[in-house]
Amino acid sequence: MTNTYKNVYVKETSTIGGIYEANGPLVKFLDKVYDKDFYYNEKSFEKAEVKLLKDSINLLLEKTKLTDNDIDLLISGDLLNQMVATNYASATIGIPLIGIYSACSTSALGLILGSNMIDSKQIKNCIVSVSSHNNGSEKQFRQPVEYGGPKKKTSTFTVTGAASAYLSGEKGLIKVESATIGKVVDLGITDSSHMGAVMAPSAAETIYQHLKDTKRDISYYD
Repeated sequence: MTNTYKNVYVKETSTIGGIYEANGPLVKFLDKVYDKDFYYNEKSFEKAEVKLLKDSINLLLEKTKLTDNDIDLLISGDLLNQMVATNYASATIGIPLIGIYSACSTSALGLILGSNMIDSKQIKNCIVSVSSHNNGSEKQFRQPVEYGGPKKKTSTFTVTGAASAYLSGEKGLIKVESATIGKVVDLGITDSSHMGAVMAPSAAETIYQHLKDTKRDISYYD
């Protein structure tokens, strides 16, 4: 299912990274990094993630020169139980919240939901945010880092960071033109250390359907 939009724009973004991101190839695209440890002067990985998310949202407000009273809606998600990072961060900001949980597609889902609501004139603008903490997600989905369990030579690795985008119906440099909601495609992959293989079939099908629905050139894929 592909939706098209008339007047939805990404007006500004903010990105925060952790230690590995600070030493990675994309560091020049990050607005801020925490490169000392994984706690950021907090007492747990979960509280550290709350700090990452709050920083991302507050930095976005600074960059747009807006306040929380200027924002109609916050759409945000993370990888923790009950989306605790999202809930604790939003409690200090005061913007109406839609919490979402969609694993690796949370950021894309947030942009789709925000675009749908702006294009249908339910809201004028919104902030779409997402966060994760590597050590928090390891505890959530695999084994706590403190356990010292061995890792395979190849495995997926969750980012430590947070990102926010300001969506608006006012014209900007980046237009959200269309979005495709994909299907679950299960090829029977059961290796929890190889989540890329689990998600790849659905990603490929969604990209193919998006190109087909928007009448882009798909001859290469055929």
